[in-house]
Amino acid sequence: MMNKNLTKLRALVEDKRLERGGGVQPESQVDAARAIGCAQPSLRVFLKENGGVDVATCLRLARYLELPRATVLRLAGHDDIANMLAEPDTGHPDPALSQIARAIADLDDEQKTAVVSTVRSLSKTLAVTPRRKH
Repeated sequence: MMNKNLTKLRALVEDKRLERGGGVQPESQVDAARAIGCAQPSLRVFLKENGGVDVATCLRLARYLELPRATVLRLAGHDDIANMLAEPDTGHPDPALSQIARAIADLDDEQKTAVVSTVRSLSKTLAVTPRRKH
């Protein structure tokens, strides 16, 4: 059974090769492999629909394709790794920032932008407000 997501990833790589080749002739597999940072035989096998792609190559492909790492990882079937990368950094040295990251992790991008805007405004207000002595 053919994986539709892998087929899409292959098409994205082929489209990028064509773009990098000037739009008429695709960039060679050797040049593409060099730009990606993988071996040409590995790229050839992947493009001929004979195999998948490992996590490290996905990260390199993301840079080559100028796509988010999670997108490429998911297309290649590495959803578990994409999910781990999407988790908020709970090891931040400032516990308050870790708490904020966890609190907003499930919001959509528009909601996160609104929260950041609110925090910036509040931060400016607090910066000019004199502190009370206890």
